[in-house]
Amino acid sequence: MNNIFDFSVGYDNEIINRIVREKKLIVGERSSGSVSVDDHFIKVEYKWCSNVGEDWNDDTWNDEVLTLNREDYDI
Repeated sequence: MNNIFDFSVGYDNEIINRIVREKKLIVGERSSGSVSVDDHFIKVEYKWCSNVGEDWNDDTWNDEVLTLNREDYDI
């Protein structure tokens, strides 16, 4: 079964909180993305802001993909 969900850092989500604590997910001034879970892997596709501009469109965004072993997270 494949699961997909959106996240934002600060949202009370156990998987994201653990990945942030383990310093595997880069947290900038702003961060957002999505998580998909398949039979073997957790895939986090997200972007983080390394420089805040005048508004959202002026921010500097960095795209990232993080792939983790599902078994390591008991999912």
